[in-house]
Amino acid sequence: MQGMENMISRRKSFTLLVSLSLILALIVPAMPAQAPNGVEYDLKICIVHTNDQHGIIDGEQYVKGLADAKKAAGEYVMTVNAGDVIQGEPINALTKGESVVKIMNAAGYEVMVPGNNEFISGLEHLIKLKSKIAFPVIAADYFDTDGNRVFDPYIIKEFGDIKAGIFGLTAPPDTSPYEMAKTCVDQLKNKGCDIIIALVHLGVGGANNNSSTGLAEKVAGIDLVIDAHSHTVLENGIRIGDALIVQAGEKLNYIGLAELYIKNKKIVDKKASLIDRATYTSTFKPDAAVAAIIAEELAAVDKITSSVIGNTSYSLDGERKSVRTSETNLGDLVVDSMRLKTNADIAILQGSMIRASIAAGDITIKSVLGVLPMGVIVKVVEAPGQFILDILEDAVKSYPEPSPSFLQVSGLGYSFNPNGSPGKRVIEVITDKDKTLNPEARYKIAMPDKLVEDMQKRDYGETVIGEYGDYANIFIDYIKSNVTIPNGDAAGRIKIN
Repeated sequence: MQGMENMISRRKSFTLLVSLSLILALIVPAMPAQAPNGVEYDLKICIVHTNDQHGIIDGEQYVKGLADAKKAAGEYVMTVNAGDVIQGEPINALTKGESVVKIMNAAGYEVMVPGNNEFISGLEHLIKLKSKIAFPVIAADYFDTDGNRVFDPYIIKEFGDIKAGIFGLTAPPDTSPYEMAKTCVDQLKNKGCDIIIALVHLGVGGANNNSSTGLAEKVAGIDLVIDAHSHTVLENGIRIGDALIVQAGEKLNYIGLAELYIKNKKIVDKKASLIDRATYTSTFKPDAAVAAIIAEELAAVDKITSSVIGNTSYSLDGERKSVRTSETNLGDLVVDSMRLKTNADIAILQGSMIRASIAAGDITIKSVLGVLPMGVIVKVVEAPGQFILDILEDAVKSYPEPSPSFLQVSGLGYSFNPNGSPGKRVIEVITDKDKTLNPEARYKIAMPDKLVEDMQKRDYGETVIGEYGDYANIFIDYIKSNVTIPNGDAAGRIKIN
């Protein structure tokens, strides 16, 4: 009987304790949420961002998983991409970006800005691909040849009672994005936006026409700049004035997080962070549906590209820094294949058109397509030697800094002095055709179609002789012909004095 009384007493005590706890909860308010800087906030926006994947898709299942985890925690979330996704890797070469778009749609992206490599297969193809993208593609500064805007300049998204304006900049060649950015900021503020976000494919650098840092310095009113193009790993972002600049390296080696803490419709703190691949694959649950699409698409590509077309005893150097500052053995092979195919006097190719190295061993279609993204058409133009002199000067003007304009060459050799006066750095050009290059003589030059377009803007009195197909296919055929692979060294066509 006494035991029963004790049990009843304990129950009464427990009930009383619970009642008191509930009363205290009503009387004592919950501690307000605090941002990393200790300031109170009442709303948080988490932006999941990626950039410069260049065809790497294994990781997108975790982009979706991370965003879903943040949403489950009660946060406002937006997933964005800053460009250069539908070029690179065999999956893009074979499907021209369609498979990657399918995966990005499934991964829940909500907006992207096109990078320079989104245009590699031409504007017409990009517009066709855009119709299959389930989210907005924005770029305020891109116009067609008739002066018509191709993409929407911005979007407005609502997070609770917060309106966020997101505008895009892709910075086409020979343009400045700053004035357009100022226009976008003004228009978005006039539309009642509380937050202004720039989603850009500019790159980190000095205050020049293609720089996210220059944008933050010159354009007021931007709260967050989500950047790409320079493949920069910004672990905690860069703060310039009121703007926070973020970028997540390349190839899904990182997933970026930009977190905005808001009180009374004002940003009270900002935080940038990166999650590396080892961490996000071990921490977040991958989205099963996205993972299944990735596996299906990669299996289809592997079936096509696994055939061996040749062999090399030496590594063929296509590393980004190498091909943008120097002649390489892989660069020599690629331009030699172009010259042989077209029977041109000279072949030239920008270092930026070579995307990766080829390891010693078997050469497969897959390894070639990782180096040379399909969609680059080789044309032959008859033009005066002065064009060669001018384009070589342009190629070496930034040396020793890596430049996408640095040229791999075939059918000629040249020397240059990096300390020479601008426009006079190239010392000597020797061609296989007539030894010393003659500025007045005309030469048949094989080059990518984009270089032909650039030449025509400057009017050298050139004549387009013919079109010879995709440079990746040209190189594949060249390797299949049992060509002799270099012994590891470049041919010595470019000399630095």
